[in-house]
Amino acid sequence: MIKYFTLVNKADSLSKAKNLVKANNIYLKALAISDNNPEVSLSAAKINLQLQRFKQAGNQIRKAARNGADQNMIAADSLIFTFFKQNRQLQKGVAEMRRIYLSEIKNLDERTALLTMVEKDQTLRSLLGILNFKKVDSLIHINDMQNMASLKAIMDRIGFPSRENVGKDGADAAFILLMHTFNDGSNDERDLNEIEPLMRSAVLAGKFPPYYLAILIDRNKGLKRQKQIYGTYWEIDRKSGKRIISMIEDISNVDERRKEIGLPSLRYVAEQQLLIIPEGYNAF
Repeated sequence: MIKYFTLVNKADSLSKAKNLVKANNIYLKALAISDNNPEVSLSAAKINLQLQRFKQAGNQIRKAARNGADQNMIAADSLIFTFFKQNRQLQKGVAEMRRIYLSEIKNLDERTALLTMVEKDQTLRSLLGILNFKKVDSLIHINDMQNMASLKAIMDRIGFPSRENVGKDGADAAFILLMHTFNDGSNDERDLNEIEPLMRSAVLAGKFPPYYLAILIDRNKGLKRQKQIYGTYWEIDRKSGKRIISMIEDISNVDERRKEIGLPSLRYVAEQQLLIIPEGYNAF
């Protein structure tokens, strides 16, 4: 999948540079390797709309729905959403693709469990600042520990919860839960060591977003005040007000680590998000 990730990152860069035809061609090469990523299909759809290739755009939007894109994803881009709203036939096609997608999810029970867990997780966290902090924090901690036990039980039954076995929204829910359960103060290091290899295998197979893995690893390091691994976190410098990427372990090799899981170079991300890279960085 490394070739696939490299093509997607190159196409993203070309798209931002407004080199639309070349970006579209490279997206198509990536989709020929693996067409199960709805975000890539929607990126290709947007380019086709900009090029006024409306039939191709519609096909890519339907393909995105076939692989888990819902109306919220479609609505996230105004150009795509406007086109979608004005095309009744496309709306019907997307609804049908969405129905097929849901019918083919391998583990619907586990998907439902993950969605239920994340709904409770978010509800409890929404109470912070509203109810007594200590009481809510205690409830969150207990819930995080229960969620980790449930996540491990799910992994014992079906493997790592990826887009392939629990669908896109199920995998997204797993990511949110892991964001919290890896940092609940209870056996975090042991849990991370157990789950990280499963998550990495899912990433390399194209079944779990690489940036999810990077964020989870870096967040865990950051909360322990350790240097991050992939460079996904930044902080605002108090004097200059600029956004500076937080310190990175072995920064001279960070691009190699990022490339291994399908992430673009740190310099590319820094340029797109106007971030300052720490000293010692060498472009890969």
